Amino acid sequence: MIAPLSAEAAAPGPGFTATCTVAAWLNPLLGKTVAYLLVSHKAPRWPGETAVGIERDLRALAASMSLSPASDRVPSIGPRLQLRPGVLVLDYGHPRGWMLRAAPPAQPWRRHLLAGGEVCVIVSLDPPPEGDDAEVIERHLTRTVKADRAFMGYTSWRRG
Repeated sequence: MIAPLSAEAAAPGPGFTATCTVAAWLNPLLGKTVAYLLVSHKAPRWPGETAVGIERDLRALAASMSLSPASDRVPSIGPRLQLRPGVLVLDYGHPRGWMLRAAPPAQPWRRHLLAGGEVCVIVSLDPPPEGDDAEVIERHLTRTVKADRAFMGYTSWRRG
């Protein structure tokens, strides 16, 4: 069983979220298209960075969005995504209003979001797979969820 998230954990700042990796893809599932946004972090690579510290910050990121363990029922976390010129923005609930920024996903993913489609946000405690092929990401996600090393929630487009 995955350890519960601590409500007291401070949401990480932009220094951490700027080093996160983000992958976005669409998956047709039982006749319905599901959009995904995977947030993870590579293994330690900078002085002072540790696996323990990275996992602590990823857990705090998940807690700040009220995500649940992936093995639980996936909760609605309210509208948190915005598309701005040249960037996808995820409001992860930082008290100072800092947001996670990522390259904009492919046009079909953006159309899904702007048409009111929901997006499943996943925070993985394990480093991301090499490459951005959807099959590779899906296999990584399957392993991560089975190992209770992921948190999920669904969100949507926030106007404004």
